[in-house]
Amino acid sequence: DISVGVNYWMMNCERYPDKNISFGLNVRVPTGNSNYQVLYPNSLGQDFRERPSFPGTQPGSGAWALRPTIEAFKQFPHFTLYGTATYEFSLRAHNDTNPLGATLNPAGLTATREEVRVLSTPDSYLFNVGIGGPVPKVSRLSAFLNFRAVGVPVHNVLTATFGYRQPGYYTTLEPGIGWNIGRISYNLS
Repeated sequence: DISVGVNYWMMNCERYPDKNISFGLNVRVPTGNSNYQVLYPNSLGQDFRERPSFPGTQPGSGAWALRPTIEAFKQFPHFTLYGTATYEFSLRAHNDTNPLGATLNPAGLTATREEVRVLSTPDSYLFNVGIGGPVPKVSRLSAFLNFRAVGVPVHNVLTATFGYRQPGYYTTLEPGIGWNIGRISYNLS
């Protein structure tokens, strides 16, 4: 899928280089294939056929979505605090792709409950906050620590919740270092 949108820094970047807040709105356009097929066996490991790939590997969602975003940062003498929050509102409850589990049902697709015979097009979210700054007495080296939460909620906010979905979330704590050479920054985290 392709995502297009606009972001706007609320404060004049030249006047306030040490702090700012940005608001954005992106639109996800369903340009990718939401029914990508792979060669897959049945539940007995036989009967290899083209079947829909796992939902997380589909190159398209099959649904338009709105993604508002807020970003902010504040520099202090020895470190910078920063954060991002994004929520993607799906504008369709489901696409027409059958989930892999339903296509593998030995009794056939119609034996699968109707509400999970198609893939849901779920909402999703991402929150990231962090702190970073230069490493004292080491030229061009910086260190950072991010906390990130990414997830798929159980229910959509703007549309019905229908179809097979895998709700859940994960969190990460990401330490890292960066080395800056001119306009190039190399990061390891």
